Amino acid sequence: MTPPVPKRSGPAAAASRPRSVTETLWPLGDGPFGVNALRRRLGPADEVQIELLLRVQPGKRLKALLNMQRLWLRNWRSRVRRGHPELSELEQCWLMFEGFRRNG
Repeated sequence: MTPPVPKRSGPAAAASRPRSVTETLWPLGDGPFGVNALRRRLGPADEVQIELLLRVQPGKRLKALLNMQRLWLRNWRSRVRRGHPELSELEQCWLMFEGFRRNG
């Protein structure tokens, strides 16, 4: 009979266990952008979603991002148009970019 293998603790144990996707992408620990802060905001379903997105080819991810950006800009532009029909197209564009500047 072989003796049981003692369980490791400390940094060696942490290095030997598989890392989650959040630990891989955000390894900063307890800081405001660290994995622990991220886990407080994200649930298990979010980690699964991140893992699924990471399996998609980078080109397809970029294409999806650009499509979402295009949709978002069209939506923003139509809201400005509906809210200020008296403005010219140039003034509406200026107002849209002014809103981007204010809201980050």
